[in-house]
Amino acid sequence: MKNGAMGKFHIYSKPVPVIPLRFSKSEKEDIERAYATHFVDVKRTEQIKKEGQDKLDREGG
Repeated sequence: MKNGAMGKFHIYSKPVPVIPLRFSKSEKEDIERAYATHFVDVKRTEQIKKEGQDKLDREGG
């Protein structure tokens, strides 16, 4: 090992079954797909936070 790093041992276990996530009680395919594939736009979230803080600053909050 280089730089004095020690080897690590890993104990392998049996594979864990994959349980699909459920996002709605109805389990409608279109709803499930929409929730499973949505993403958060970090840039837009930061912009909204900044706009809210700017509004508070203008109002004296």
